[in-house]
Amino acid sequence: MRRIAKAIFVFACPTWAAVTMAVAVALAYVTYIYPLDFFRGTGAYFADGDAAQHVSGWLFYAHDSWHFPLLRTSRLNAPDGVSIALTDSIPLVALFLKPLTAYLPQGFQYIGLWHGVAYLLQALAAAVLIRVLGCRTLFAAGVAAAFAVTWPALSNRLGHTSLMTHGLILFALSAYFAGRWDTRKSRLAGVILIALSAIGLVVHPYLLAMIYAIFLAYVLDMGVAGEGWRLQGLRIATSLGVLTTLMYLLGYVGSAGGAGGFDYFSMNMASPFCGGLLLHCQIDATGGQAEGFNYFGAGGLLVLAAGALSAIRNPRPGAARHRYPFLILMAGTLTLYALSTTWYLAGDKVLSYSLPSVFKIVTGTFRASGRFFWVVGYLLLFVALAQLLKSKARLVPVAVLAVALAVQWTDTSAIRKNVMEAVHRPAQEDPKPWNAILAGARHLIMYPAFGCGHGGPEQYLYFQNLAARQGLTFNTGYIARLRTSCGVAGAGLPAEFDEDAVFIMPQSELPFIRFDLPPALTSAVKRDECMVVDGIFLCRRGLRWGEGAIHWGAKAIDGLMLETKAEYSANELPTVVGRRKDERIVSEISRPGILNYGPYVDLAPGTYRVSIEYSCSMATDGQCGSWDVVADGANKMRNISQGLLRGTNGSSVSLSADFTSDRSLPALEIRSMYDGNGVIEIYGVTVERRS
Repeated sequence: MRRIAKAIFVFACPTWAAVTMAVAVALAYVTYIYPLDFFRGTGAYFADGDAAQHVSGWLFYAHDSWHFPLLRTSRLNAPDGVSIALTDSIPLVALFLKPLTAYLPQGFQYIGLWHGVAYLLQALAAAVLIRVLGCRTLFAAGVAAAFAVTWPALSNRLGHTSLMTHGLILFALSAYFAGRWDTRKSRLAGVILIALSAIGLVVHPYLLAMIYAIFLAYVLDMGVAGEGWRLQGLRIATSLGVLTTLMYLLGYVGSAGGAGGFDYFSMNMASPFCGGLLLHCQIDATGGQAEGFNYFGAGGLLVLAAGALSAIRNPRPGAARHRYPFLILMAGTLTLYALSTTWYLAGDKVLSYSLPSVFKIVTGTFRASGRFFWVVGYLLLFVALAQLLKSKARLVPVAVLAVALAVQWTDTSAIRKNVMEAVHRPAQEDPKPWNAILAGARHLIMYPAFGCGHGGPEQYLYFQNLAARQGLTFNTGYIARLRTSCGVAGAGLPAEFDEDAVFIMPQSELPFIRFDLPPALTSAVKRDECMVVDGIFLCRRGLRWGEGAIHWGAKAIDGLMLETKAEYSANELPTVVGRRKDERIVSEISRPGILNYGPYVDLAPGTYRVSIEYSCSMATDGQCGSWDVVADGANKMRNISQGLLRGTNGSSVSLSADFTSDRSLPALEIRSMYDGNGVIEIYGVTVERRS
């Protein structure tokens, strides 16, 4: 027994034994968490949310011919196409499997399998990293793998499969320390870091950014250590050449625009210290700081504290020889980036500052800033683990780490339960009739395009997934940061629908887009080739009301759809400073501000008349406020028309203004501004197309 104990806790084990231990830990954890069907790609998990986006991106790509750039498919966002990097479909695997599509089972997808790959890489990388840090026992490999696979930030990534590949970060840290501690391995470590950067790019660009930060720290620290700046310059040039070539070949360059949210998706300062069952507090002050979830876990915090105490009491001789100025600088920089320019501690704002506009290129591309603390969290954990495992009092680290693992397991039980509930949900038979409706079609056309509609992404994702599984093209899509042109003019819709095309439009969009309806749709309505199914306008050439429509639960289209005038009562309009009384919006004396706005209707090019029905208690020579007509408030607001709200002696009047636009006007608003004088009552607004 003593010999076995020494073999586990004292003696260095061969590499194969450490690898075997890591694999055993990963398999045990994955078997406990996931059902077998999940790895086969079945279950409710793959039918909605980001997972459906990942799966559909692969299916569109798999059933398409090769294009350039190599990740482009013309079947999604047809006919322009899109890179499946924007659907987070793990391009590395897609590129490998696309030539084998004919040999794969029908409907095969690998998103479920990648979860197993991610945990296996995580455990293996943890075992490698702890060995590189000088802890070569079987116990060290096992405990490192156990902490790595139960790491809360990893479990919290469920739903965003490619971003679960944290093992690449651990391998990068392994290469950094291997090269820094052994000059014989320095050149190989540099090559590995460049290779890992390239792999990170084709798994997910955020992983590239994190690994490249480690690579830059390595290059600079090796230069400071005297390896030679010429070699470091060559490494950077080689890395940029490799990555630029890959980006060009795969279509990453110019494939998507930046986006906002840098401060919104940040890390809360409390996030590393609470978020589990034992330590709980508010860690989301913006509504988006779940992206910055970086809880160490109670067991992880115990390891950090014990490791720090061990370092203070037992400083290792010769530690001063290994200096890491740029690794430390990198960790500090990533921490600041994760916190963004607005810091929150629990629910309180601590400070806020601004960055020069040049940084918008970076903050717009990598807007989920809170993720960047992953590197720092892993670095701190493994340095503390190594410090503990090297303690001269051999029983102390074993006892501390055994307790820490038990505490970690208990503390993260709620997170683990959420994961298990999500992955164990069985697939549900879709009660909706769309599979039958789309039979025989080749193209699915949805209007308005994603990003232009006024509803959530769920409907787009549902039809995107449906089109992918049935082998149809889809003209839009739930796609990350895709530049979208809204309205009929920007959608590139056909003048008439072909027999093999099905047109759909959420019925809820009608109040917003009734003045910008596709001509093909209005023609189809007049030919009685449209109906309403499950709240969706459906049009198809040759479609006729009959038994099929009744079977689908369809309803006929009413003529209101083709009206050129829309009236919006005050009850349908938002207000900032007004109060609602009966069916009116009424101002409150001495409370100036926006009395009404909306209705956010989209207009096609043409001539229009807008009207405001209101009353003002002041005499006709007095002024109660002002009005304006604006459009596209989500971007750069366009001012269309404006004027004054004069007194009406309390009588109801209608104020009208005509205007002509030679381009589409999205999200038109008719606004009334109260200046604090008299009493204004808003009855409603009207939008009418004149030509």
